Amino acid sequence: MIRLNLGCCDNILPEFINIDSRKVAENVIVMDLENGIAYPDSSVDYILAADVLEHLTDRLKIMNEIWRVLKMGAQVHIVLPTTDGRGAFQDPDHKSFWNRNTFWYFEKNNDHYRRFAKSYGVKAAFTVDFEEEQHHPDNIEKLSIILKKVDL
Repeated sequence: MIRLNLGCCDNILPEFINIDSRKVAENVIVMDLENGIAYPDSSVDYILAADVLEHLTDRLKIMNEIWRVLKMGAQVHIVLPTTDGRGAFQDPDHKSFWNRNTFWYFEKNNDHYRRFAKSYGVKAAFTVDFEEEQHHPDNIEKLSIILKKVDL
């Protein structure tokens, strides 16, 4: 079973393949996610992407890559600060900004997906298995969302 912990930083999980842009620990694979996820199509069983997607510039590219490497029916668990609080904007390394509505463009049964996916270059299709807003101190709002890969 292949389980990826993308952008692990100091959250090293023993049951995952831990990936980060820097060699933060001996058992971490260095990978530049801006260039994609270096795994074959439909080879990954589960992805954890906690506090990492907002550090990447191209939202379409990373969502397409996540979909590409996941097996059909596999899940990605994404946690990130949303634009509903200042946490999305205060970190100087944040390069993209997300909120719950951003995921509409990747949800197969959403009107935004049906209308814009093709023209925007969305090659991914997901359904939402779980979502939760998380309220943290200092007005940092986060979204925890689990998406399941579905057929286009």
